[in-house]
Amino acid sequence: MSTAVSKNKFEAICPFCALLCDDITVRLDSADCSVEANGCHLAQSRYSTIGKPKHDKCYLHGTPIDHTKAIQIATEMISKSKALVIAGMLTDVAGARAALKLAERKRAVIMQSDGKRNSLQTSRIQRSGGYFTTLAEIQNRADLIIMFGREPVCACPRILETLCPQRSKPDSSDGRVSFVAIGTPEDNDSVFEGLKSFECSPEQYGMLTDAIRLRVENKRHNSNLGFISDEQIDRLTAMITKANYPILVWAESDFQFSLGDLAIDSINQLIETLNIKKRSAGLVVSGSASSPTVNQVATWQFGKPTPLSFRSRKPSYFPEFHSLDSIEKRSDVDIVLWVGGLDEDPQIPETTADIIAISHSMPTNSQLFIPIGIPGIHHDAHLFRTDQVVAMHVRHITPSLHPSGAEVLTSILNQLEPDQC
Repeated sequence: MSTAVSKNKFEAICPFCALLCDDITVRLDSADCSVEANGCHLAQSRYSTIGKPKHDKCYLHGTPIDHTKAIQIATEMISKSKALVIAGMLTDVAGARAALKLAERKRAVIMQSDGKRNSLQTSRIQRSGGYFTTLAEIQNRADLIIMFGREPVCACPRILETLCPQRSKPDSSDGRVSFVAIGTPEDNDSVFEGLKSFECSPEQYGMLTDAIRLRVENKRHNSNLGFISDEQIDRLTAMITKANYPILVWAESDFQFSLGDLAIDSINQLIETLNIKKRSAGLVVSGSASSPTVNQVATWQFGKPTPLSFRSRKPSYFPEFHSLDSIEKRSDVDIVLWVGGLDEDPQIPETTADIIAISHSMPTNSQLFIPIGIPGIHHDAHLFRTDQVVAMHVRHITPSLHPSGAEVLTSILNQLEPDQC
């Protein structure tokens, strides 16, 4: 279990966002759990529910059944499937490995819940590469941090204090690090209150960064963008050029609009231009620790990230075709196997296919539900941080009534006959 501070207190790593904060203190009293130190609102909310299991049984069409029977039924459904989709994948390293093994064996398609969002930056890396950094390097070397949009803070509530641990609430008066927020007026008034900010909507990020890049290259000094004055662009450019190590931070979920990939490309081009004369880098913030975790496992095992298809026996990567939101419109899917664990409220798109849900919470549209423990809470787990440089060993804090997602998937795999694959 996690390190005990006293009889009912534990030092723990929080698995509920991609920062994997390792300094929280949790109190566990019988069925009640609370965060006593260093917990954000997300941690407080999630830990308050872990001592009260939502479901103590498996369900088939709303009728309780025992675990052994549920595994048997799931195995039968999957063995008969001709077009299996394994979705969600809100799990740890062990769960991802088991799911990928099942996908390869059944020639299934992996559709991670964040797959479509992650594909924007992945496509950029495939085309031109990129310059990226780690949380530790930002903490020790960065002197200017520019954050695009509210999503990095919404997804990881402690991101500001993580990037600048010297201050519990970073602001532009820090003698070593300057923070700049680029967002809508609503973001700047709420999420970025107290930070130096510039008004800009996500659809305008690309134009703004292109204007800054052209100034850095001494190619243009009059932009006439309309939404921001040339004086403000000049001021922001001056801050970037004077900094020894500027960092640009963004979350891909802020770029889910037409031509969002071009906006991400513009940010990366600015970083490339800055690297001609000095070090600059980007940090892409993931919402859940499962997203970098699953992609790390997929990449080291098959050389490609998710979404991943094994329909042709060889793994193929086509994010435009294999996105999760396409399930409801497709007729080439007969079973959807939802693999969760870190999901609080599973949102599975409506589909004509039968749904098998392996999760901590039961989706409303599942035909078969098998409850599992939460990785890092009810069983030990390995999860990757948002900077993807370390797999953290997250120890459990309380025993589980249910097996892990990896154990359920392995049980199904072991019951599949060779000729059913």
